[in-house]
Amino acid sequence: MWSKECRALNDDVLTRRASLSYYSGMTAAVLGLAMVATVVVAVVLRASSLRVPEIVRGATAGGGIWGACPDSRFEHSPEVKEAISPEFNARLAKRFPRGSSEQILIKTLKTEGFGPARECDSDHSIKESEFRLNGNEVVAQAYWKAESNGTLVWTKGFVAYTFL
Repeated sequence: MWSKECRALNDDVLTRRASLSYYSGMTAAVLGLAMVATVVVAVVLRASSLRVPEIVRGATAGGGIWGACPDSRFEHSPEVKEAISPEFNARLAKRFPRGSSEQILIKTLKTEGFGPARECDSDHSIKESEFRLNGNEVVAQAYWKAESNGTLVWTKGFVAYTFL
C-alpha cells in the first residue's frame, strides 16, 4: 500500500524504504516462525527420548545376529557375533548380575515400559521382554536365562533404531 502511494508521488526514496520495510517485516516473521518450529521440534524429540526406558536411553545398536533364543534351524559360525548393544547389555548385567532374582528383573522391565516376559520356543529357561516406541522407531529386547529356582544365569540386551 505504502509503496503504491509513494510511486504515485513519484518518490523513489520513499518507495524503496516502504519496500525495504515490507520485506524486512516479512523476513522477521519467517525467521520467527522458523525459530518457533525449531523449538517445537526440539521439545518433541526430547519428549520422545524421555519415553525410552532409562536402562535403554542412549544405548547404541550392535551389528550381528539379533536375539538370544537358540534356533537349531540356523547354524552360525563362531566368528558371527550377536547384535548386542554394549551399553544396554552392560546396564542389564550391572543391575541384574548372575544369581539375581528373575522376578525383580521382570518387574523392573515392566515398570520401565517393557512388555510381558515370553519364553523362547526352543528353551523355556530363556526368556525375553520387548520395548517398542512408535512401532519400530526404537526396539529394545532384554533376554535372560534363569535357573529353575528363579535366579538369573545371564542377561543380554539388543537395541535397534529405525527412522524412516
